[in-house]
Amino acid sequence: MRKRALCLQGGGAKGAYQAGALKALTERGYRFDCAIGASVGSLNAALVCLGKVDLLYQLWQDLDFSDVLPIERKEDGGLSLRSIASAAIGAIRSAGVDTSRIRSILEKYVDEDALRASDVRFGLVTVREEGKTHTLCKLFIEDIPKGRVIDYMMASAALPFFKKVEIDGVRYLDGGLMDNLPIEMLATAGYRNVTAIRLGGDIRYATSKPIKVEYFDPSESAGHTINFSNAAITRSLQLGYYDTLRKLDGLFGKKYYIKPFKMRTIRRYLKGKKDLITDLLAEKGVRVGGTLRKRVAVLTYALAGYLGVKGEEVEVWTALAELIAKQSGINRWQVYRVEELLDGAKTLAADKAEDKKEDGAHKALAIARALVKEK
Repeated sequence: MRKRALCLQGGGAKGAYQAGALKALTERGYRFDCAIGASVGSLNAALVCLGKVDLLYQLWQDLDFSDVLPIERKEDGGLSLRSIASAAIGAIRSAGVDTSRIRSILEKYVDEDALRASDVRFGLVTVREEGKTHTLCKLFIEDIPKGRVIDYMMASAALPFFKKVEIDGVRYLDGGLMDNLPIEMLATAGYRNVTAIRLGGDIRYATSKPIKVEYFDPSESAGHTINFSNAAITRSLQLGYYDTLRKLDGLFGKKYYIKPFKMRTIRRYLKGKKDLITDLLAEKGVRVGGTLRKRVAVLTYALAGYLGVKGEEVEVWTALAELIAKQSGINRWQVYRVEELLDGAKTLAADKAEDKKEDGAHKALAIARALVKEK
């Protein structure tokens, strides 16, 4: 019985996001019976089929412009404008950007014999061009002639401004031009449980078959299709990894990644601060006494107003923790306890938590700073 299948959207350099997401999925026990992709998604899918998710992550982590496209770096590590201009002129003169470096990567990491022998079925999509007619080709590994897997992977990633990819005299184009998230291909083949990692846009499968699709999406831009700079790729890798952990582990936060917590965690964090809370609220013209629970509830209500948060109490403290983290310059790429981020208020300069400023964010920061300065 066919079980879980993986579908990877195309997107050039944004494919690094998928490598990060796949690392998290693998750590959480996800296994696939089939993996397919469009364009760069087919490269990522191939290494999943080969059981090399760690290698895939490392491949992307080490990647840079000059490894993929004919653009060299200057001695100081910056991009050479002359090299970029030369590549552009060369692309125009030779009818497309040279993709030999991309092919070299595929030849280095994708073993066709091992791919055919894998228990995880591989597939890709590409577009066959014949005159003015364009046909979407949905190919599983058994549909690809022996010895031609790399050729068809290059065909799947053949963007219009790349050099022509021809197989047996027929030109092929990037599969993403006609189906950038080929879930239909999996549904037709009988797969009913699909994990799809998208790279932008709201591409969804319009179900005509009983199929369950679990989508994983970037919480923000995963980069640019042709930005293969190592800095951009590293960010995309981390975004993919932590976004996926957020979904799988139910992490809190929009920008940061915070372990789930309940209000008792906040009350425990503020234990011994009853009088201070009362004094801080009194400064705002709010009188409150009673239990710590009651005082924290009123404080939370006040913070919600300052932060513009409409929701549960834990959402207010999550928003405050993220604001503190941003202002304190705390590294984003880590899973934190909420207390760790709230403690960041200790390092806030007075001008960043100045209560005299009128906006609510600074009022909230001033309260946070007062709450933690004696901890």
